[in-house]
Amino acid sequence: MTARPDIDGGRVVGYGQSLGGGAIAELSRHRSLRALILQSTFTSLRGFARRFWMPEFLVRDPFDNLSAVAAFPGPILVVHGRRDALIPVEQGVELARASSRAELRLYDCGHGCWGPAVPVLRDIHAFLEKNGVLPSAVAAAPGGS
Repeated sequence: MTARPDIDGGRVVGYGQSLGGGAIAELSRHRSLRALILQSTFTSLRGFARRFWMPEFLVRDPFDNLSAVAAFPGPILVVHGRRDALIPVEQGVELARASSRAELRLYDCGHGCWGPAVPVLRDIHAFLEKNGVLPSAVAAAPGGS
């Protein structure tokens, strides 16, 4: 995708939700990403599987998101629901603590409650503006700097 002339390869953001967070965190080890956004994501798949009594040796890809977050050189946004019954909020908090470049946003919802009452899209947009991925609304406005 970044080889296309209409794509600015310097502004590609990795975004993953739930299991997709594990996939995008792993991808961040192999591809240059400007920023990383993890929504309702676990710290590792092996730890997650243990909650459901699955033997760790059955998990072929551990999706060690903690080490991926710690190694990621750019800005990271971790968003998580405080009432997430599938992936406990503590895992989102732990992911955010794994990097000094991470921001954490917690919402009063569960695992999949990202409707209009939850400002996650506004917060993602603000994060992307703040980190220069999107142009600032102030700079983009007529008369802005």
